[in-house]
Amino acid sequence: MKSDFWRGKRVFITGHNGFKGLWLAKWLDMSGAAVTGYSLPPDEYSLYGQVGFSAEFRDCEGDVRDLESLKKAMRSSRAGIAFHLAAQAIVGTAWKYPAETFAANVMGTVNFLQSVRETESVKAAIVVTSDKVYENTETIRPYDETDRLGGDEPYAASKTGAEMAVKAYRNAYFKTGPECSAVRASNVYGGGDLHYDRLIPHLIRAKILGEPAELRRPDAVRPWQYVLDLLNGYVTLAEAMYGETGHSGCWNFGPPKDEIHSVGDIYRLVMSGKPLPEAGRVKFHEAGPLLLDSSKSESRLSWRPKIKLDEGLNAAFDFYSRMFRGESAGKLMERDIVSYMTRLP
Repeated sequence: MKSDFWRGKRVFITGHNGFKGLWLAKWLDMSGAAVTGYSLPPDEYSLYGQVGFSAEFRDCEGDVRDLESLKKAMRSSRAGIAFHLAAQAIVGTAWKYPAETFAANVMGTVNFLQSVRETESVKAAIVVTSDKVYENTETIRPYDETDRLGGDEPYAASKTGAEMAVKAYRNAYFKTGPECSAVRASNVYGGGDLHYDRLIPHLIRAKILGEPAELRRPDAVRPWQYVLDLLNGYVTLAEAMYGETGHSGCWNFGPPKDEIHSVGDIYRLVMSGKPLPEAGRVKFHEAGPLLLDSSKSESRLSWRPKIKLDEGLNAAFDFYSRMFRGESAGKLMERDIVSYMTRLP
């Protein structure tokens, strides 16, 4: 990320009050961008009400399933860069509510792309999907952007559908601009994620509050990535897409190969070596090994993760500990963003 690049840039973000969207909106707002956020009203999983923004920030309440509302908001923002993060992001919820998940994740993406198509100011558009778009063959070989897509359960299939929409719009409508890319990552963690059914927030809260922790699949292997490392990938790609052609496509942003750990490993790190609890009953299909190859992002964007797993877990633990004691989540975000930016060129 180049903070001077963002000063004065107009940016549109869907899903700005979700976990990743809120960190992104705060970071770009702190960097001097004129950010417009478009989301449903914040729910009990959002820290949005505790995070302040500059006078340039605009908050638009709306649903990505409502094309006309989304188009109106994007046009009025006069954004040059648009990020699409709004989604139904919980695998278990997708199993319970598949129709709603497909509506949000597929048609929400279609509506975002159509809005980009009809907003002349947009030069770069980034759609956030997931590593679960890959057809998972249960191999330990990391997947790269050329691997086949799939989706064996509703969440994965909905994100694969979103990817197909991005490809269709890119090939049919965006050949001469704007630049349009899909970005894939996996298990992202950091302070302020209130979805405590996700592993790391669940474990950290259990440790702080002295509660028992549960594991579904201790043997499942995942790439674990600190939130600001991932968002640095998003914004670095956006800078490249805005400045020149040739960056449209698909991009992986994952941790280094030596930062791959099982669910059981994460439990031991967070819970300070306590013995693993018995695995809980798996209520829905979950893949085994699922690893990403980020060589393309590393070579073409000079992007590299900065935060090792132990450091990231310590930072997240400190964030939650202070937040539970009543410290301002917004101030904690500002602190962590400023600290992270000192590591950037």
